[in-house]
Amino acid sequence: GNYFINYPSAMVFTQHSNEGYTPWTTVQNLTIRSNFVNPIYNVTGTRQWLIVSMDDPYNTDTKGCCLTIDNNLVKNVTSLGQMDPVPTATITHNTVLNDRSSPVYGSYLITTSAVNPNWTIKDNILVNNNYGIQCYISPFTVGSCWPSMAFSNNVIVNNFNHGDMVSRYGSGLLSPVRTDISQVGFTNMGANDYRLSSASSFRNMASDGTD
Repeated sequence: GNYFINYPSAMVFTQHSNEGYTPWTTVQNLTIRSNFVNPIYNVTGTRQWLIVSMDDPYNTDTKGCCLTIDNNLVKNVTSLGQMDPVPTATITHNTVLNDRSSPVYGSYLITTSAVNPNWTIKDNILVNNNYGIQCYISPFTVGSCWPSMAFSNNVIVNNFNHGDMVSRYGSGLLSPVRTDISQVGFTNMGANDYRLSSASSFRNMASDGTD
């Protein structure tokens, strides 16, 4: 894995071409695993962790596929990412503390304006932030953009105290719902030790019996 610090820049993977017709351009089988992302917080500069696009909306390309995000620890971001489009993704065993807000980049969990049919999100600790998982396709429900999403065994911190968490995420949301990351039960946040302590309600609650 890698350690990313200092400037609050997004990690961007897109296949947009500035040269027009480039049918060979594609992003395939992208894996982001075992990284610690800890940028400096800046009220106007802090933004998404990831921006991923596996299709060029302007020019001819080869449609991309298949994103895996696994076992990452991410702090000081406004969201896990902007995904436009990512047709197939597996997001597992990540701790993404996207509890920051921004007047420039907004505050959500994941956002898209595309249909992403094959997604699995499970065994993560994430933050809903203001808008949660956000779809820009009418009628603006999670199912409009992720029609077959498998969502299970996730801790979603309700830091904006929205009352619709269970109706939004269903049985894939672990309880009790927490309203601050300090309530999750990390071992020592001040020392960047985000392992779950033995007192945490979410210890060994992943689908594979681990954290």
